[in-house]
Amino acid sequence: DEDREPITNLITWEDRRCISLMPDANHTYLDEILDIFKSKNKNNTGCIPSAGYMGCTLFWLSKNNLLPNKNVKASFISDFVCSELTGGNIYTDTTNAASSGVFDIPENSWDKDFISNLDIPYSIFPEVLRPGEITGKLQSTVSEKTGIPSGIPVCCAVGDNQASVLGSLNDWNDIVINIGTGSQISCITDFFNPDENFELRPFFNDKYLLVGAALCGGRAYALLNDFINEVGIDIFSEYEVPYFFAMMNNLAKTIPHGSDGLICDTRFEGTRKDKNIRGAFKNISRSNFTIRHFCRAVLEGIVNELYDYYLKFGGEYKSGQSVTASGNAVRKNSLMTEIISKTFNLPVRIPLYEEEAAYGAAVLSFIRTEAEGDFQKLAELIKYK
Repeated sequence: DEDREPITNLITWEDRRCISLMPDANHTYLDEILDIFKSKNKNNTGCIPSAGYMGCTLFWLSKNNLLPNKNVKASFISDFVCSELTGGNIYTDTTNAASSGVFDIPENSWDKDFISNLDIPYSIFPEVLRPGEITGKLQSTVSEKTGIPSGIPVCCAVGDNQASVLGSLNDWNDIVINIGTGSQISCITDFFNPDENFELRPFFNDKYLLVGAALCGGRAYALLNDFINEVGIDIFSEYEVPYFFAMMNNLAKTIPHGSDGLICDTRFEGTRKDKNIRGAFKNISRSNFTIRHFCRAVLEGIVNELYDYYLKFGGEYKSGQSVTASGNAVRKNSLMTEIISKTFNLPVRIPLYEEEAAYGAAVLSFIRTEAEGDFQKLAELIKYK
């Protein structure tokens, strides 16, 4: 509210109320949102609305008369934290605003027509700043609690994907891959050309990110680990070994690239575009029906899903001379790095600093406060293993 007091509990990206049926209807809230979205003249939001996006959640709240009548602002949690540090207003930036699904990226403003058609009050959305812009100074009450000197500049929060890319590479022509629980492939472009096969997100220095996001990255390998563990418990019940990843990696290394024809489709949780798609193992034969082949095939399947996104990006974006790879699934598994290199036929570089998004946010704040917006300073800051 006007005093920066929360009036609801935190609602996260896992909010799924939009996929419930609307009252007296045979379609969901999300179906109605998508119908309105498809009637737009152009896709200037860079993404297709999905359950968990701020715009979709606000639509559900509006339709169920749960939006308060008084003057309030919808805030991302990071923007709320930022305002707590300064004691000032709620702001957001273009990278976070775009994740709402109702932000006009080329115009750098909220999509008024789309928001109006969704029957969401326009006044509920906060002012949008440039990524990393200074929002105020650290207030003394926070300084007393943290020991951080009061009065230092506080920059607005930025999207984790964009911060991770910024903190990972100094050659903006390179390909950026992150494999954690999920996985992402990102390429930087000067052009805003929406495509239903991937997302376009605001980046820094008047550029955009082409992003292919897979729901199952390292999670797919964890599923295989769980399967092996369950077999061990059910058949050899004397013991339980919860994590087999080191053994799985050693087994996978004995199988050549290509998994002897075995193919794993790792879309076990669908895709952002189609949640009904399911994964599969294909081309199973007598010779490759082994745990060694399955371990290798899952690892290659994780990378192949990202490579499929890369092929859809188009030739004009594929000028990179190397792949910058990060995430625990890469850092903790050298075989994953080898598979990425062979699949993309490019060398792989791993950033020295493990928390790429945190480092990227720090780099951006340095550029805004100390380097006068000079993004060329990146080359001096990014180091690789």
